[in-house]
Amino acid sequence: MSLQLYLGSAGSGKSYQMYQNIIKESMENPGVNYLIIVPEQFTLQTQKDIVSMHPNHGVMNVDILSFMRFAYRIFDEVGGNDYPILEDTGKSMVIRRVLERKSKELILFGSGVKKPGFIDELKSLLSEFYQYNIKPEDFDQMMNISSKKPLLKAKLQDIRTIFDGFADFMKERYITAEEILVVLSKVIDKSDWLKNSVICLDGFTGFTPCQNEILAKMMDLTKKVMVTVTIDPREPLSGNESEYELFGLSQKTIKKLYEIADETHTTIDKPIYVLDGENGNVPYRFRNSPALASLEHNLFRYPYKVYDKEQEEVSIHSAKNPEAEVAYVVREIKRLVREEGYRYKDIAVVTGDIEGYGRIAKHYFSNNGIPCFIDYKKDILGNPFVVFLRSAMQIVSEDYSYESVFAYLRTGLSDISEEDIDLLEDYVLAMGIRGAKRYTEPFTRTFGRKKTVDLEKINDIRERLIHEVHPLYKVLKDKEKTVRDYTQTLYDLGIRLRIWDKLEKLNNDFIEQDLPLMSKEYEQVYRIVMDIYDQIVLLLGDEHISLKEFGEVLETGLMEAKVGLIPPGMDEVVIGDTQRTRLKDIRALFFIGVNEGIVPKIIGSGGILSDMERELLTDNGIELAPTKRQQAFTENLYIYLSMTKPKDKLYITFHKVNEEGKSIGPSFLIGKLMTYFSKLEIINEDVHAGENVHAGENVHAG
Repeated sequence: MSLQLYLGSAGSGKSYQMYQNIIKESMENPGVNYLIIVPEQFTLQTQKDIVSMHPNHGVMNVDILSFMRFAYRIFDEVGGNDYPILEDTGKSMVIRRVLERKSKELILFGSGVKKPGFIDELKSLLSEFYQYNIKPEDFDQMMNISSKKPLLKAKLQDIRTIFDGFADFMKERYITAEEILVVLSKVIDKSDWLKNSVICLDGFTGFTPCQNEILAKMMDLTKKVMVTVTIDPREPLSGNESEYELFGLSQKTIKKLYEIADETHTTIDKPIYVLDGENGNVPYRFRNSPALASLEHNLFRYPYKVYDKEQEEVSIHSAKNPEAEVAYVVREIKRLVREEGYRYKDIAVVTGDIEGYGRIAKHYFSNNGIPCFIDYKKDILGNPFVVFLRSAMQIVSEDYSYESVFAYLRTGLSDISEEDIDLLEDYVLAMGIRGAKRYTEPFTRTFGRKKTVDLEKINDIRERLIHEVHPLYKVLKDKEKTVRDYTQTLYDLGIRLRIWDKLEKLNNDFIEQDLPLMSKEYEQVYRIVMDIYDQIVLLLGDEHISLKEFGEVLETGLMEAKVGLIPPGMDEVVIGDTQRTRLKDIRALFFIGVNEGIVPKIIGSGGILSDMERELLTDNGIELAPTKRQQAFTENLYIYLSMTKPKDKLYITFHKVNEEGKSIGPSFLIGKLMTYFSKLEIINEDVHAGENVHAGENVHAG
């Protein structure tokens, strides 16, 4: 049993060195299991790295897992995972139910339970408590800590009431995703497979208390645990780590790992510092890029050294608005590929606002024939099936309003043709038809003497619409029906209209058109909706709730559902977020949207527990998620990790006017870069627009 750390600054080759050692050892010891645990979004890339690095381009005794997948691997061996996981949709439903039943016991929250977003805040807090392994006895300690803080004490008392109600409902029914590691810690000792394993952890900036508990078990059971930690070799490993320092989180992680090793009587091997012997302390990634090496060496460090030579590796570009930024990025990518021999896979784009920039980039990149993968989980609210369901619900709640009826029909999932929809729409608009009574009775009015209308045809279309929708209308309007009945009639609507077959046809069309990301969305959406139905029935099936409440429950599920996508091709530009996106072997990086409020990100205000309250609890031994101030310091580490990804070129861009037409300033990071590089100037891309970049009139409409 031993612990070994692989240490080095960004770009030094820590992961590469550890993977090389693992591959070598795995070939020498075929009977030993080597497990590489990485964050969930890194698993695919890590598998690709290991296979490409292995001399045989295949592995038998090396597994790449996330913490969650690792847990299920242990459960497969020893059991212990007896209950299904309750997803976010289900959590919201359970919290809503608990609040209704416990409303009279709440001291502070009673008047706020109906406020928009309150259930989301509670769900986030409960998830945090489970993730940080807060137990009932911890609440007793928190109540003692808050004895002189009446507001905090009232909050904690209400939180405990809700927490206990939530736990009572979950007992012997479900577990939350955050509890998986708690369950794992109770059964992991039974694993024989783990006792013959070497564990390697890579890509983590820190660990939660639940993960630390599993790490303690790993150190106690396995042959060896190896962990990569990003830290400048000039920084001390021990001492009083400062959270405001760039590597404060890394120092805290190292300190905690050594404490766990000491508690489990694990031998601590000498840490391996990964350095380039030929170039001294220059990270391997920047061996041919002195300006980028200087940036890595000085970014967010004090004192720093100014780079005073001419250089073309780091550049700053300003543009009028986000669209102009992306237009510049497209022009420069085309130039790099055409004139400097770059491949698309050598280039990446990162931003602090992937939602906003992802939409713009998708439009510009596709219009210019640049293959790209936008790395974020896509919501399903714009999918025709989801629009179809929401519109069908609105037909009932809004009593056949014009907007709801034709939103439903225009999804393309009704059995009524586009031509017939046009005829019906013209008639409905002309006659001002609205309400179930008007739709369920034959249409008799005509346009007048000069215009004729085929009433028989129009009434045939009307009857087909009523045949589709009115069974749903009658059930949802019946207050005697249960949630199970409501959900069943929605399901029946989909079955009657053969929604599965229609989505499958659309999926096949996207495959034929070589649109793999659209295909993946349409492949998953039906199953996602069915899972939402299942959760609604399992949690609320026999209850009587109003149509409005049922609509809110369904809407919550649909809003929280996300489609996970993976890169469909090998040679494409990755566009991602500064925190979650894994980049590998990047030559040129575009860091876009480097503006106030985007880099660093604005950390949401509010929350049920304030920063001062969190700090009070943390100072008294109750570890919770970082405060906003701590998150701001951690954001600097993510910025550092992003800006040190490219080997050759780093482009920084910012805009002057936001989407609302308001002036916006550059991030403080622009000023820092101007300080680090004495000969660095801002290039105005509104002047140097160069060649034309094709884009539509209104990017944001998509």
